[in-house]
Amino acid sequence: YESPDGSIVIVDYSNMRVRRIGADGTIDTMVGNGFHAYSEEGVSPTETPLENPIDIAWTPDGDLCVQPQHEGRIVCVDEDNRMRRLVGTGIIADSGDNGAAIDAEMGYGAGMVFDEDGTLYISDSTFSRVRRMAPDGTINTVLGTGNAGIGDDGTGQSMAIRFPGRIALDATVQRLYVADSFNHRIIALDTESGEARVIAGTGEAGREGDGGPGRDARLNLPNGIAVAPSGGVLIADQRNHVIRHVDASGIIRTVAGTGESVRTEATGRRPQDTALAGPAGLSWTAEGDLLIAEQFGHRIWVAHQLWDEL
Repeated sequence: YESPDGSIVIVDYSNMRVRRIGADGTIDTMVGNGFHAYSEEGVSPTETPLENPIDIAWTPDGDLCVQPQHEGRIVCVDEDNRMRRLVGTGIIADSGDNGAAIDAEMGYGAGMVFDEDGTLYISDSTFSRVRRMAPDGTINTVLGTGNAGIGDDGTGQSMAIRFPGRIALDATVQRLYVADSFNHRIIALDTESGEARVIAGTGEAGREGDGGPGRDARLNLPNGIAVAPSGGVLIADQRNHVIRHVDASGIIRTVAGTGESVRTEATGRRPQDTALAGPAGLSWTAEGDLLIAEQFGHRIWVAHQLWDEL
């Protein structure tokens, strides 16, 4: 991710850290001491352990928040540079809707995103839900029934999903994109009406459909998502080892990756000619470059000026 100050921030999952690359190319740790344990409140960010950080996001006020996958909660770095708990008790369970988010119980996390008004959307993989913390601190479910399944288009709260992954918000149209990962689909949720619909994926794993409607295409464990220009969405089609784009008219195509799970050593190739081993996370920079977290290659790629090509 690109932070508000312009540095690149990396979620280093298995090293239990959130790390930063400065303008001079040096790297340091922002959050985490490298120890695998529940995070601690009231300590400095580099003194706290983490239970496998899976995603990060910044509040509208610029506080960095971290989703440790196995903690069932969200923790943030406050204005005093101390860790504080924002959502979840740390108990892995399914409860708390319509109450205070800080008292809610959740499962293993998989993604998070803030709206500009402070609303927070959270992907709860264990209990197959996407939950929303309102600006007043209350929490409820906006997508998923709590039981893993595969649902049809309709109201988000009645649409079954299966182990959702990353999420992305298009604030201009109030549309939340969700990787319904184990159903091999992408869902678009209207955050105002609550209506949800599939925009990519048939529900069966595979790799086909480029050039046709996204709903007729097959994906394989999609995870990372990024909002694309002109109303489209980018998908890290992880087990197909490619990045795919669904445009505003619903047509899908591959924009990066060869489909081979090999380690590309050379740089400077076109995105479509670069092998990506398990792309998992996507994020834009202010310059229109796409950051790609290559999970199986343990690297971050930059696809320069891809924004201008979509």
